[in-house]
Amino acid sequence: MKQWMKPALTAAAIALGLVGAAHAQWPDKPIKLVVPYPAGGAADNTARILAQYLGERLKQQIIVDNRPGERDDRRLVRGKAPADGYTLLLDATSYTVNPSLFPKLNYDPAKELAPVSLIMQVPLLMVVPPTPRMPRLRM
Repeated sequence: MKQWMKPALTAAAIALGLVGAAHAQWPDKPIKLVVPYPAGGAADNTARILAQYLGERLKQQIIVDNRPGERDDRRLVRGKAPADGYTLLLDATSYTVNPSLFPKLNYDPAKELAPVSLIMQVPLLMVVPPTPRMPRLRM
């Protein structure tokens, strides 16, 4: 083996080993799962099941943080949580539907939130009394 090759291969092997060590393992601290609904409801139960599942697989604590009453308040996430993957928001369709219903919102979910995963689907029903005054809805 040429004289320069052995030190070069040794340096390359050390450098490759340092690359993996330089990247911190994620997650290296607890993850907060913000739920903008009260404890004990469907969203809270879903969040707790999800937190247990994620915690076991990521080997990290997932903290469920219920914030009822702040459901449409962007301060839940904006300005409080860095975009580092340690704060997640569990919500239903309100963040995607609200811009269509309320054009003067103080946030833009398409720009300020990044979808991570669809965790469940729930069919919704509209039930009304059978009176002739009710308009017909068409899909």
